[in-house]
Amino acid sequence: MSERESRELLLHVLLLLLLLLLLLLILLLPPLLPSCMQVPSSLRDAVAANQRMLSPGANFLFLNGMLVEIRNFEFYSEITYTALPLPADISPLCTAH
Repeated sequence: MSERESRELLLHVLLLLLLLLLLLLILLLPPLLPSCMQVPSSLRDAVAANQRMLSPGANFLFLNGMLVEIRNFEFYSEITYTALPLPADISPLCTAH
């Protein structure tokens, strides 16, 4: 093996090692870093309470705190807001804290 070939081989091995190190950093570093967005614990508690209150797969659409009837909702039509009565177990979700 000539000196040039050995240098090329060494360069390829070093590049491969560098790529493997970069891949390990990409995979292992994000869980160690704190989130860029700070979320208040009160918001986390409210989300957890909402998730416990609604059954999985429930579909509700609220606009400005008002329940919208999804089956009759046409997005491109003129929106008229009418207050619909909320079920008793859902109404706490719409109250401002």
